[in-house]
Amino acid sequence: MPDEMRVSVIIPIFNGAKYLSEAISSALHQTRPPCEIGGVDDGSTDETPSVAASFGDAIRYDRQPHLGVSATSNHGVELARGDLFAFLDSDDVWVPDKLQKQVSVLQANPDVDMVFGYIRYFASPEL
Repeated sequence: MPDEMRVSVIIPIFNGAKYLSEAISSALHQTRPPCEIGGVDDGSTDETPSVAASFGDAIRYDRQPHLGVSATSNHGVELARGDLFAFLDSDDVWVPDKLQKQVSVLQANPDVDMVFGYIRYFASPEL
C-alpha cells in the first residue's frame, strides 16, 4: 500500500452538537492528516448544522432525513473520495497519531483489510 493512500474520515451524526466540535478537531489534528472529513447529519434537531458550519471548508457536511446510523455511515462512504475510510463517532475523540499508526499497519501488512484500535472510556463531568 503506497504512502499516498488517502484517508477519508466519515462522521455519522445525530443530535451530536454537544461534542461534535471536539470530534472534528481531533480528526483535523492528526499527525497524518486525512484527505477529507465528511460529516453526515442523520436529521438532527439540535445545533449540529451550525457546529459543522463553524469549521467552514475543513469539513464536508451533508444532511439526510433520519434513517439510522447504518444508513448514515453508508451514505458517508458513498460521498467519500479517499482510498481508506476511518469512522469517527460524533461524541468520540481520536489521539493525534491514530491515523498514522493504523495506516502504517496497513502499509506494512498488505494482507490486512482493516485495523481497529484500543479505546479508552471517558465521561464528561456533567454525566
